[in-house]
Amino acid sequence: MRLWQPNFVGIIEGLQAVYEQIAGKGDLIASATSAPNAAATATIFNPGAGNSIHLVNIYFGYRSAPTNGLLTIAATGLNTITIPVTAAGAGFLPIPLKIPTNTSVTITLSAGGSGVIGDVGAIYQIVA
Repeated sequence: MRLWQPNFVGIIEGLQAVYEQIAGKGDLIASATSAPNAAATATIFNPGAGNSIHLVNIYFGYRSAPTNGLLTIAATGLNTITIPVTAAGAGFLPIPLKIPTNTSVTITLSAGGSGVIGDVGAIYQIVA
């Protein structure tokens, strides 16, 4: 008997497609997919003098059950936010967060373990 296995690739790609459709004017998307047992890191680079990044939403997921999964949001001058991710599947984090001016942001989904692939992304805006 074969058990049903969800298509996590399709779920993540579907989420990104939905976000691209509902993203407001001026919203941008950064995303990354890992190799098996590697971290996925979406980087939003320093937007330039006097500009800041406003995170709107973060989406993430492992395609199979992770071992010690962790979502990390880091920016210079801010406390690092870490959230355990303990199961496979898509996750969504509505996190309206203003990053200080002239600062980059990295959003990382840690390596999930042997053969585990991860996806991470963010919807954000650049504000002067």
